[in-house]
Amino acid sequence: MIFNRTGIALFLVLFPLLVNAQNGRLSEKDVQRQGMYIEANQQRLLGNYAKAIKIFEDLLIEEAENDALNYELARTYEAGDELQSAIYQAKIAVALQPDNEWYGVYLADLYQKTGQDNEAAEVYENLVNAYPDRESFFYKWAYFLVRANRASQALKVYETMEDRFGMSEELSRRKHTLYLGVGDFKKAEKELVKLVELFPYNTEYLHLLAGFYEQMHEDNKARAVYARIIELDPNDSRAAIAVTDYENPASNDVNYLRSLQAIFVKRDVSLDVKMVQLIPFIQKVADTGDQDLANAALSLTAILDEIHPGEAKVHAAIGDLYYYSDQKDLARTYYEKALQEDESVYQVWEQYLYTCLETNANDKLLSYSESALDVFPNQVKLYYLNAIGYSRKGESRSAIAALEQALLMTGRNLALQLQVYHLLGKSYQEIGNYDRSGDAYSRALELDPNSAAVLTDFSYMLAMRGVNLGKAKEMAARANEIFPNNAQAQHTYGWVLYRLQEYKAAKDWIGRALKLAPEDTMILEHYGDVLYQLNEQEAAIRNWEQAAAKGGGSELLDRKIADGKLYE
Repeated sequence: MIFNRTGIALFLVLFPLLVNAQNGRLSEKDVQRQGMYIEANQQRLLGNYAKAIKIFEDLLIEEAENDALNYELARTYEAGDELQSAIYQAKIAVALQPDNEWYGVYLADLYQKTGQDNEAAEVYENLVNAYPDRESFFYKWAYFLVRANRASQALKVYETMEDRFGMSEELSRRKHTLYLGVGDFKKAEKELVKLVELFPYNTEYLHLLAGFYEQMHEDNKARAVYARIIELDPNDSRAAIAVTDYENPASNDVNYLRSLQAIFVKRDVSLDVKMVQLIPFIQKVADTGDQDLANAALSLTAILDEIHPGEAKVHAAIGDLYYYSDQKDLARTYYEKALQEDESVYQVWEQYLYTCLETNANDKLLSYSESALDVFPNQVKLYYLNAIGYSRKGESRSAIAALEQALLMTGRNLALQLQVYHLLGKSYQEIGNYDRSGDAYSRALELDPNSAAVLTDFSYMLAMRGVNLGKAKEMAARANEIFPNNAQAQHTYGWVLYRLQEYKAAKDWIGRALKLAPEDTMILEHYGDVLYQLNEQEAAIRNWEQAAAKGGGSELLDRKIADGKLYE
């Protein structure tokens, strides 16, 4: 039967009063004390701990030997977070009634709260002496000894328990763990062997023993235990996989994955067990790009897709393998399947959206980022990806709205803040709000003064407007120092020089960019512009025509070609 501690204390405090009442001898003083006790408890319940403490202390003046009052005073100090005072009063209660288990347990709890594990262990040692048949007290005693870094003494407690109460699973497992901790591997092994002998048909204990042998690098013993498990349960997938490992000791990763096919085709082996085997190799493909390994893993996922159809985790794994094999269109297809089957895994959404970004699937990037935000409205990266989707569709104002929301949520993620401010600068530029565009670019450069991408875009914006060209030249030059041999950086620096009427230098830099990006329409058009300024009109027109043939270019490109002259 479980008693409420407060009720017990209340009974103990009021017991003399109850006896007096039954004998017809309840005095005025008794009534007063009863009222004081009730008032103290009411004040404690109301959180008025100082008042409650004062009343209990007044009661103790007349009843210094009333252990229950010390206990109640301790509880009041604890409620007011005065733990040392609580311990002091609880110790008095224990001293007055050393065999009272409630007082002892309460004092040990207070010691635990204050990190005094040695003292808590001592309390439980006393409780064990008072209650030698209370198994739970032995466990608590050992627990606090372990916490106090007295493992060898805890082991002695466990040995005493085994002598007194007999062997049990819980006791053997705890002894095994402690023996491992103190480096006594022989005794650690002995505890597991005892468990296996006591429960010879329990494969979980056999798995514990096999795992221990693996930790100790005793492979022959581990293999023998796994063989025993398979004898007992031929469908034990963990043992089957372990045996596969031992049967292919020198096997490379590809051959090992092939050896798993026999297990992967089994319908009674859970999907999760199979995925645990597969995931490390997906990570290895991600790290190395090993195509042979990717193909071997894909063969296993094909089996999984057949044996466990409609599973999101299988399709996500296939998507990952195709993604890291640089087959991103296929990756996108399988990520979509995974999301249709289970929309609750955020990482799949993010990976899918980045795949859309990298494959220029802009319609899907926009629509799926909207869907992702419905499921995960508090994920800041989704707002950023959503903004990219709007930006790529030419919807700059919607992009700005998403970016402004992202800024409210980036917190201390400075790398993401940089990306958000960068795209915000471009988006404001696209709607002609150059002041806010410049502010956003400047904030991005405060976060990273060496961002070649921001330096390039900021200087290009200034060059296109023909303002602050000195600053634009400085930023564009810096971008080329940071990121040499980059077509966009070279083109931007050349265009700044063009706007400064440094045409020969501009021709050199835009020409360099054209060699790196011969299909870029804007570079072709601008190269034609600089040639025209250098009186190379025929060459200029040829470049303009090439730009027009590729599509794109400025609004003035067709007029330049038709009239054979430069318009700006």
